[in-house]
Amino acid sequence: MMASRWKLFLEWGSILSLIACAYWIFMLTPIETSQGFSQKIMYLHVPTVIVTYLAFFIVFAFSIAYLWKRDLMV
Repeated sequence: MMASRWKLFLEWGSILSLIACAYWIFMLTPIETSQGFSQKIMYLHVPTVIVTYLAFFIVFAFSIAYLWKRDLMV
């Protein structure tokens, strides 16, 4: 029961945070002089890539731990 409450909180928190970040990036930040509007995508793209790599390495580490121990609770 408690896990489903946390899951619901994290789902809605993620959605609302993404909407807030998109608003902040595309509406409130100034337009860069040499690259123009297309530079704003970097504010969203770079953190997404960093989180993706982090998630990949976490899954990689736990996969190695599972293969080593053969236990899901590692």
